[in-house]
Formats: sequence, structure tokens, C-alpha cells
Amino acid sequence: MAAALEAARADVDTCVVDLRQRHDVSQRRLPKIYAAGAEVRLNTSAWGIWDRTVAICPAGGHAQRVTAEHVLLATGARPRPIVFPGWRLPGVTFSTAEISGRVVLAGSGPDLAARAVVLHRQGVNVRAVVEAASAPWDVQSAAYLRHRGVSLRNRHLLVRAEGADHVERGVVARVDADWRVQPATESTFEVDTIVLDYGEVPAMQLMRVAEMLRQLATLRSLDVQVAEGEFAERLGVVRCKHQAEVIDARWRRRNRWLRQRHLAMHMATEDERGRPGQLDDLPSRPPDGSDPPDRNAAPRADQSAARLAGSMIPPFLDA
Repeated sequence: MAAALEAARADVDTCVVDLRQRHDVSQRRLPKIYAAGAEVRLNTSAWGIWDRTVAICPAGGHAQRVTAEHVLLATGARPRPIVFPGWRLPGVTFSTAEISGRVVLAGSGPDLAARAVVLHRQGVNVRAVVEAASAPWDVQSAAYLRHRGVSLRNRHLLVRAEGADHVERGVVARVDADWRVQPATESTFEVDTIVLDYGEVPAMQLMRVAEMLRQLATLRSLDVQVAEGEFAERLGVVRCKHQAEVIDARWRRRNRWLRQRHLAMHMATEDERGRPGQLDDLPSRPPDGSDPPDRNAAPRADQSAARLAGSMIPPFLDA
């Protein structure tokens, strides 16, 4: 939003595509962006990038394309995922947009207690704040919460959420400096909602999609740009993979021929009536016309190299 605001103020035709809804966006900055003349598309996902074209889809709408001279990716962050028994129960959430009942806020970070204060002032019944680290509480926030009967636990981790169809209890336990649970330290809170706040991690989904599409476009242009030498090595890898596939197919045919011939020889020697076996119906040489392989011989160097080259193909080259 800050970059879009500066671009719009510089009289640059600006379009903002943001997955967040209006109430999740900074209300201090959004009116300024509108006033600067920027186009803002909230609650809209960007799901693909082709050069300077961005594929977007608004919630409940149809896919669209936006073309720009410059594309700035500001993917932001998402809550750090935390998995524990009961984490998928209704009532366990990262969001504080719509919470009710008795609430336990569990997480880690310097703003954890301050966030609990904001929720309490909004009328949320905060029962406990559980901090995994051993850092001291913010003095003012801790004083506010203790005065109103909110339990503060540092060096504690949420280890389990219990309930039938909805979360009913949150179980916390004391941990050491490495967040390992200490035995016989569990305690239980009766809750209706558990809010998790263990920090954020970069939201890299759009970056990964953009990189994948860039690599696919690079592959499509290999035959044009290989003369310049930029993609010669990658094209060589593709050719090695093709050679490995040819060798594998050849050896599969030879092995199938060997199995059929050994079976026919067995049938001929075991025939009690002495009539010819099945050898006459089989070719005396493998399908490719080469000499029958020696099963005791070591693999040839070119075969091993080709198999190694095939195993080193990047994932986006597998087709």
C-alpha cells in the first residue's frame, strides 16, 4: 500500500490488487490511495503472472487480466502455521475478526500482550495469554490485564485443543528454552475460542507461481535462443534425458526378450515327449539387432552417465 500511494502521488497510473478485505487494510492509508487516484481491487487474488500480464480473480467474480508496464510484487506475510492435536477444531483461529465467548490468546512475540489488551477493550472475554518465550511482559499491558483478572503465562505452549464439534478446552504446558514440553506441567482452560499468534512467515505462493511460469516460458524459447549460448547447457541436459529414456526403453525390450527366451528354454528341456519347445518362435537376437547382453558384465559408462543425467533433470523439465 505504501508503494502504491507513492506511485499514485507521482502521477503514475497505479492499480492495486490485494487479497485482503476492506476491514483488514490500513484505514489510515486506504483513503489517501483513493484520493491519489489509484485503482484499488480488494478481496481479489492474483494467481498468475505472464511477463507484464497479471491474472486476477475477485471473490465471487470471473478471472480477469491486468497488463502493466511494471509489476511490483508485495506478497506480504501469512500467519506461521502451528500444528497440534485439535488444531483443526472450529474455534481455533488466527483471526480476531469474529471471535466470541471465552478466549485464550496463545503465541509468541513482543506485541502479544498488547494485542490481548486491544481485544479486551473491544469487549472480548480474554481469559489467558500464553507466551512460549521467556521474555518479560510489556509492563503496561501486563498491569492492565492482571488488574482485570487475565491469566498471564510465559514459557508455556499450547499443546492440545479438546472438544467434540467445537473447541471446549485448551491445554497448555511449561516449556524449556527450546520449547520442549516439561512433564507434569499441563493445565487446562475452559474456552470457546483459541487465537494463535506465533508470528508470520513470508507469503511466497505468488512468487513461486511467477518463477514456475518464467521457467516454462524459458523452455519454450530454448530452440530460438540456444544459438546465443545462454541455454546451451540446459538444452544439453534435455538431450541427456532423451538419451537416457532411449537407453532405458532399449534395455526394457532386451530384458523382456531374455525373459521370454529363458522361459522357452525351460519349456523345451522339461518337455517329456521330446517335441521342440518354443525357441523356434523367438528371434535369436534382441529386437534392436545387437548381441545378446551378458548379465554378468558391468554396466557401460555411457549407460550410467545417461541414467545419472536423467536423474538430475529439474522438476519443471519432467513432462
